[in-house]
Amino acid sequence: MNDDFRRDRLRSALDEHTPDRTVMLNRIAANRAGATRPRGRIVRLAGSALAVVTVLGISFLLAAINVRYRDIGHLVPFLLQLLLFASPVLYASDVVPAHWRALYGVNPAAGLLDMVRWCLFGTPVELPTLAMSLASAVLLLAAGVAYFTRAERKFPDYI
Repeated sequence: MNDDFRRDRLRSALDEHTPDRTVMLNRIAANRAGATRPRGRIVRLAGSALAVVTVLGISFLLAAINVRYRDIGHLVPFLLQLLLFASPVLYASDVVPAHWRALYGVNPAAGLLDMVRWCLFGTPVELPTLAMSLASAVLLLAAGVAYFTRAERKFPDYI
């Protein structure tokens, strides 16, 4: 049982550093793709900002929910697996029909993964999708911060 606890703690620590690895891979790939060009710099900065803003928004939201409902920590891996299928990790973004692109861009991971594909493989980045993903990530951050600050007043009651 003690080994299971250690393994779970290690897995948790690795999951916490996933955003750091994402940003690092993002920057390495952008430099590899010749991101010294002006458009490359813009996409690299937008991708890094998108990753950070998305992770912060989700973190604020889940941290506040976790204080009140302790079992949310067990639900997060399941939700992440569901989001894997909603994100364009397993399929290219050009598979999505044109009339669904606006809804597709609402997913913050869509713009980030398109940008990473551009860096690694040279596939074109659709700037409207990237802009929509960045806007939805900013809204997610605003909602996360707003909920966290509202719930923060009640933290002592639940702890």
